[in-house]
Amino acid sequence: FDVLRTFETEKSVEVAPRLGGALLLDDAARNVVRASFARVHRQLMGGRDAVAAFSGNPTSSSKTIYDANGDGIFESEVLTPAVPPSVDSQRFDPDFHQPFVDEFTTGYVRQLPLDMSVDVAYTHKTFRDSYAQVDINGFWPDAPGLPFGGFGKVDPRSGQIFRLTNRTWARQLYHEVMLTVAKNMSHNFQALASIQRQWQKEDGTWNPTDPARFIQPDAFANDRTIWRNQDPVDNNSLATGNALRNTPTWTPGSFRVAGTWNAPKGIVMSTSYTIVGGPWTGPVLKQLAANDPDVLKYGSARLMARRRSPPAVRPTRLRRGSGSCIRPAVRGRVASRT
Repeated sequence: FDVLRTFETEKSVEVAPRLGGALLLDDAARNVVRASFARVHRQLMGGRDAVAAFSGNPTSSSKTIYDANGDGIFESEVLTPAVPPSVDSQRFDPDFHQPFVDEFTTGYVRQLPLDMSVDVAYTHKTFRDSYAQVDINGFWPDAPGLPFGGFGKVDPRSGQIFRLTNRTWARQLYHEVMLTVAKNMSHNFQALASIQRQWQKEDGTWNPTDPARFIQPDAFANDRTIWRNQDPVDNNSLATGNALRNTPTWTPGSFRVAGTWNAPKGIVMSTSYTIVGGPWTGPVLKQLAANDPDVLKYGSARLMARRRSPPAVRPTRLRRGSGSCIRPAVRGRVASRT
């Protein structure tokens, strides 16, 4: 509840069922099969999640002035008007709720001679209803390839006005296979090694007000660098900033080795070494000339509302998948003592 503006930003009830079990395949419990299902909701973290700071600004406006030619005269200005309270309350979807993950895990573990064990596990995750934002002030076309109608749908003085909502139009799928080998050694030493491989993809369609939806509707398919699922960032796939940069979740796999020593006097010492495949660099954007026919068909290059380019006119073209390359693997070593 927003006390200053006296309206609710989120009110929801979350239900998170969990179910799991294990089956012993022999009386000695040397072979065990397990499976589990869980629905886990995202915890709202005020200092980390961008949605915690998502809000309008109904009481103040700002003006930015520019000296375009460096002669000391600021001949251009951009006024950003205040968002009126009647519009500000529309910036929050009344059905907004916490994102969640449906996770299914199954595995098989076998105890081997020489105090060794081997574990094979499979995990499937579906990330649903992630944080998202959609523009509510633009007159977006009804189909791809049509001109953008400009701004002013809810506030004629403003440009884009975003509504905080859930990403119901798309979901992220994650598959993982992991093999782990462990061994108890003499003199209170333990060793462990694991290799993990994962696959991910976007399933669904574009954000309703993503410019790419109207420019390249068939380019949505993506299984490499996909959106972060903690921020509302999928409203512009043609952005050139760092929206797709910090995606450490979506890597091809990893390899880990670790060792532990239970030393005298209750001291435990451990060390580990990890190799993680680098994430994908992101989609390739091809910039088109401002007078390119594929740009001009979407309407005027500039609009008067807040003096910004209409979203569907930005001269970029998106290429998913084949144009991406993978970053170098990340290696690290950790040592600890307790």
